[in-house]
Amino acid sequence: MMRLRLTGLAAVTGFVATLIFASAELSAVPLTTKVEMVVQFNGKEQKVVFELDEVSAPQTCANFRKLCTNGFYDGTLFHRVIPNYIVQAGDPLSKDPAKRGMWGTGGPGYTVRPELGKSHVKGALAMARLGDAVNPGKESSGSQFYVALDKIDSLDGEYTVFGNVVSGIETLVAIGNAPSDQNNTPIDQIVIKSARVIGENPQPGGEADVPLPPIPDLTNTTPAPAPPVTAVETPAPRPPPVAPAPAPAPAPVAENTGVRDITPRGNSASVIGGEPAVEAPSRLDPNAPAPQGATKKPSKKESGFTKFLKRFW
Repeated sequence: MMRLRLTGLAAVTGFVATLIFASAELSAVPLTTKVEMVVQFNGKEQKVVFELDEVSAPQTCANFRKLCTNGFYDGTLFHRVIPNYIVQAGDPLSKDPAKRGMWGTGGPGYTVRPELGKSHVKGALAMARLGDAVNPGKESSGSQFYVALDKIDSLDGEYTVFGNVVSGIETLVAIGNAPSDQNNTPIDQIVIKSARVIGENPQPGGEADVPLPPIPDLTNTTPAPAPPVTAVETPAPRPPPVAPAPAPAPAPVAENTGVRDITPRGNSASVIGGEPAVEAPSRLDPNAPAPQGATKKPSKKESGFTKFLKRFW
């Protein structure tokens, strides 16, 4: 009887120990895949960490993981920055200063199917793409990505959001404020030194169900086929701000034509920004009676000869 009790106690103890060990192992495993990006900016290396949403965008996340693992982004630049809007990177052509005019058109030579539905909150990680005119299916770029620096509702449902920033958003905001040219390209290079997966644990259902195309030779920065320079993969331009209702236009200043202005005014002697106006006298009808209060003009004195004629006529 005692042996049976000891055996049962040992079994329970072993089961509890197994649960504790398993729990410790699970707690050590990240809940989602994370990618750490090291950026050379303002003379120092700064880190940004992304968390991937492999449930909502499994194919996009699998492609991004593969590119990071293979070092595709190493040495590429943030080639487009717009304050309080987005920062964009991931073009292999940005490694070559001689191709500056083509930055924003490069990629690995393939696109990724769209996985829409996530919102563009501040810190959202999303894929750039060609515009609807040449890309009605909203296929994502094979490599170019951007980060929303603010909530951007106008991009929801148009671009694939596949993750978010969990560390280093202040670095990206500062990059967005970097001095740039008329094409929003930073004046000083902002380089991605490395981008690596630091915790890979795809969420259930998060594995890509379509094989990824092979990544081309990373030493060849020319995409195949090379898109035209005008085909820039990018989020839509910033929507214009809603303008406040215009203030009523000031009354136009009448041109001085010499004609008297007869518009009624509260104070006809005042002129904004000038001396009081001197009103020209009105031209009166010769047959009109004299105005009240006016002094009657004395008649001309008649001569004696005129009086003599009036007596006989």
